[in-house]
Amino acid sequence: DENYNPTVIENAYQAFMTKLVSSHINKSSFYIGPEIFENEMQHGGFRLPAGYTIVPDIFLFKVTNNRHYMPAADPNFQLRLPKHRNNYVKLMENLLGSMLARRALYEMQFDKVDRAKLYINKAISSLPDYTIPQPLVDVLTK
Repeated sequence: DENYNPTVIENAYQAFMTKLVSSHINKSSFYIGPEIFENEMQHGGFRLPAGYTIVPDIFLFKVTNNRHYMPAADPNFQLRLPKHRNNYVKLMENLLGSMLARRALYEMQFDKVDRAKLYINKAISSLPDYTIPQPLVDVLTK
């Protein structure tokens, strides 16, 4: 048995992730996957450097220090999910649906209802088993 302190490992991981963002953000666009957001950022395992935030950008979150509206591409991609449904397919559907929903919510924050509808409709048409949050469903009637 080896002795180790999990707190030391966790702190080193957090410092590494923060340094990774801060050292690369000015060199190129930096993106974070939804699993990092959900599993690390939501639970305090990873924090962005001060002054930075994330913006949903189709499948990923874009890291930025800009608080102004940031456009994203239209959701004109084609999903080809396997007919055989398993836990991995369900996970992918949930990740994709939640990112489209998050982008729609982001669009609504900037009063871009028509843009929000694009993302909501894409989730509905491409991911029929994904449950759209009711506030977003209500947007479709506006």
